[in-house]
Amino acid sequence: MDLVVIPPRTPGSYRLDVRQIRRDTGSGVRALRIEIRHPATSERVTTFSRLHEQLLHLFIIRRDLSYFSHVHPELAGDGFEATVDLDPGAYMLIADFAPSGGAPQLVQHAIVTSGFRLSPFGSTDLRTDVADKDVDGLRLSLDAQTRVLKPSTLRFSLRDSTTGLPVADLEPFLGASGHLLIVNADLTTAMHSHPELVETERPIGPEVAFAPMFGTPGVYKMWVQFQRAGVVITAPFAVDVK
Repeated sequence: MDLVVIPPRTPGSYRLDVRQIRRDTGSGVRALRIEIRHPATSERVTTFSRLHEQLLHLFIIRRDLSYFSHVHPELAGDGFEATVDLDPGAYMLIADFAPSGGAPQLVQHAIVTSGFRLSPFGSTDLRTDVADKDVDGLRLSLDAQTRVLKPSTLRFSLRDSTTGLPVADLEPFLGASGHLLIVNADLTTAMHSHPELVETERPIGPEVAFAPMFGTPGVYKMWVQFQRAGVVITAPFAVDVK
C-alpha cells in the first residue's frame, strides 16, 4: 500500500454537493453525482491522493440503519459519479477522501431520495448485536472490549460456516486485511477503521482486530468487510460502549 504524505490541515470542513439521478421508471435513485468543495474558497476540489487504493470511499447508510453500501465513485469531469440503487428513503452519505493540499477527510451529507413521504428525522432503536454472523460461507464471531476515549479492541474470529474450522485464507481488500465502518444511532458520529498493515505473503486470519476510539458512551452500529476468494463479505454488528 502506498503511503500518503499528509500536509498541514486545511481549516474547516470540506463540503459535498450531491445531485441525485432518478431511476428511469418509478421512485428512487440510480446514480449520485458528487462535487467536493474547499472549505475556505468553496471552489471544486479536483485533485486527490489515493487512500486504500481509491480516490473516494463512499458509504451509504439508510437513516434507520437497515441498509449499508460501500462504493467507489469514478471521476467524471470536475466531480465523481457513483452508480447506486437506492429505494425511496432518508440516507446518510459518508465520504472518505484525501484532497491534495489538505488532510484526509471523513465528511457526512444527508439526502432524501425521490418518492420518500415520511419524516427523515425518525429515531432509531439501536440494540446490541454481537451474535455470530454467517455470510457467504464465512462465520464471523466478535469479541468486543470497548471503552471511552481510549483504544478499544474489536476482535473478529473467522471460521468456515460448514466445517467450523478456522479460516486463514482472506485476501487483502483495498490495501487492508479488513475495513470497519462504525456509526452511532443518529448518524452524527462515524469512524472508518482498519487493522494493521497487511504483509501480502502472510495469511490473513483466523483473527483480525481493530482498535477504534469511541468518544462517548452508547450503542454503535458497525459493518465489517473482508474479502475471500474474490468476494467481499459484509457483516453487521452493534456494540454497547459503557
